[in-house]
Amino acid sequence: MTTIQPRTTRFSATLLGITLGATLTACGGGSGSHGGGGGDEATLPLSTENRALAFRSVTLDLWSTLNIAHFIPDGAFGWLADQCDEHSDLQEPDENSRTVSFTQCAITDGNETPTRTDYTAALVDGMLSQHYDSESGLRTDTFSRYASRNLGSYEEMEEAGGPVFYHQGWDTLFEAEGSVTQANDRTHFSIEQAALRYLDTTTQIDAGVELEGDYTLQEYLISDFHLDSSDVLILMINQFDTAGHVVRRVGDDLLALEFTTVTALERTITSHPCFTHGELHMTDGHGNALNILFSNNEVTFMLNGVADTITCETFANEMAL
Repeated sequence: MTTIQPRTTRFSATLLGITLGATLTACGGGSGSHGGGGGDEATLPLSTENRALAFRSVTLDLWSTLNIAHFIPDGAFGWLADQCDEHSDLQEPDENSRTVSFTQCAITDGNETPTRTDYTAALVDGMLSQHYDSESGLRTDTFSRYASRNLGSYEEMEEAGGPVFYHQGWDTLFEAEGSVTQANDRTHFSIEQAALRYLDTTTQIDAGVELEGDYTLQEYLISDFHLDSSDVLILMINQFDTAGHVVRRVGDDLLALEFTTVTALERTITSHPCFTHGELHMTDGHGNALNILFSNNEVTFMLNGVADTITCETFANEMAL
């Protein structure tokens, strides 16, 4: 087996440089003018310009990252642990607990013909443990400098040695530090403190024309968080009750928020990305407060007591940042 060094950016150089104390200061106590840590980075105040980003940061974007956190351990404890026998150590002290440590595990596969090539790789490093509570039905996944990267490409040429006619490439990275307690049906998540980083990049060429690819980066420091849903998060019929603190990287800045649902957020298949009912309350470390109220086809943003009501269509456009 060929060992490939996972190309990851460790949290020690990013969000884990922010201490918990500084996080809570930025979210609600003290001046909140800085995110803290070695970088002493400024946090953004809530504003009309970033209100949609703030809402996404504590709801849909965060929830999609938590869904990634749910799937990674399942694969790591199963197929990956078997495939990485020389680069992993699996311990199972009882039927409800298991821990696996990876040391630069790399699994690669590929095929090549004169007019077609494909390549895939799975790269895993770090440690994760899982404990299942049979009484509550909850499991706790604890990550320690954990990184999982999946990448690959597929290419076709019209003739051997010719230009690429079709190409599809992907590169997905998930990094985690801390513990996430969750229901196996993904209707509940809770976090005392954790850092999550999800990076997803795709590229494509079709008929010799390079198309615009997709790039997603979600980077969080989370504390005192809970999320309860009436249904699996990835479905479109849900009722959500949520609260917590998050610090999210936005370019070179940080968005630090404390949030809670005043009334549960409800959505249906047809209402997405709006919610039919519900109200979310957010504050930053700068003395600003933002309430977002959903009622049928309207969304009302109330920033520091000033209301702005828009249609769901306008809200959807703001959300498509």
